[in-house]
Amino acid sequence: MSVETGRRAYSSRIAFGSIYIKEAEKLTDESCVTAIQENPYMQYFLGLHEFTQEPLFDASMMVHFRKRFPVEDVARINEYVCTGKWPEGGRNVDRNDGVSPHHV
Repeated sequence: MSVETGRRAYSSRIAFGSIYIKEAEKLTDESCVTAIQENPYMQYFLGLHEFTQEPLFDASMMVHFRKRFPVEDVARINEYVCTGKWPEGGRNVDRNDGVSPHHV
């Protein structure tokens, strides 16, 4: 971290993917960071283009990632990915639903 530039920002893919990996593998924050560090497939899942042996982030960042993506949201997204159906209560309604494209 630099006084001039601040802490590095992590992409949503890294944040969400890390939480997903942690929950799917039932890992602690520390063991999740280590698993990602050691596993090229996990790094690819998180969007890295090449394997790195350095940890992507400190385990304390998982707290910030969970604030961005609470476990309940991860579970809903996982349900959508597995079934292809978004839960009706959580679905964003398109304001143009039911409007013919000829009337826009």
